[in-house]
Amino acid sequence: MAASTDERDDSADRALCLRHYATNVTRNEVFSQTNCLLNCAATAERNIVMSRNSVTSRTLVQIVEELESEEEEVIKFACQDLTSNTNIRELLSELNDGNSHPVILELLYVLKRFDLIKKYYNMTKVEVNMLLIRQSRIISDYRYLMIELNEEVEEHELDALIFLQKHYLRNGGKLKNKTFLSLIVELEKNQLVMPSYLDRLETMFQTIHRVDLKNRIRKFQQKDNAVCVGGPYVNALPVSASFLRKKQSCESTISSQQHKRKVLIMAQPFLPSEAYSHATPVQETMLQVIV
Repeated sequence: MAASTDERDDSADRALCLRHYATNVTRNEVFSQTNCLLNCAATAERNIVMSRNSVTSRTLVQIVEELESEEEEVIKFACQDLTSNTNIRELLSELNDGNSHPVILELLYVLKRFDLIKKYYNMTKVEVNMLLIRQSRIISDYRYLMIELNEEVEEHELDALIFLQKHYLRNGGKLKNKTFLSLIVELEKNQLVMPSYLDRLETMFQTIHRVDLKNRIRKFQQKDNAVCVGGPYVNALPVSASFLRKKQSCESTISSQQHKRKVLIMAQPFLPSEAYSHATPVQETMLQVIV
């Protein structure tokens, strides 16, 4: 009787050991299979990312053919810290060849050309955003900001901005392309606007009563402490020394004219408030400059 009890106990112990062994084997197999799946997924993702870092020459030509002239200007502005090439096809080809970053994809994202992203990359806006977060953006935050401001400035406001800065621009403010970005490029050449110095731009927007854009610039400067993300600023199109001397002479003349204007203002009564009552913000700016 005692022997029978011992045999049952031994059988129970063996059964318990077998269950533990089976459980451990199952857990190890699941763990091994899970690791294998994760590694495969990571490898697949790396392959996808690498395939999106560059496109074929044929695809690049097709993308360029679908771009508008305004979009080409944005691309040239966005890439000024990366290359001095101004031919759009050569520029994109230079950045596309052998680059470990999906530059073309990021540029299309900046342009909000999600139709081209879907067509040539088969990606959604959210997927591109997540990819750029993981790989970090190559275009500086400063240039992102200027491109956003370019979309916000109205045509009549641009006229006022050019008028306010015409003494600092070539040909009296007659820009080749009358856009906000072309104005910024000219001011960059004269080192009047740069990632570490945006005070002039703040004042310009304050003058035309675009306080929202002025506050956006101030917030940018406070956030980044006047440091341009994406490397130090390099002016791809430096201004000539002769033009700098001309600008300094112009600034001296303007300073003298401003002094004379202050003397005249002190000797004459102010314009009546009715002169401003029906003026738009831009017209009011013009009146202030004339007075």
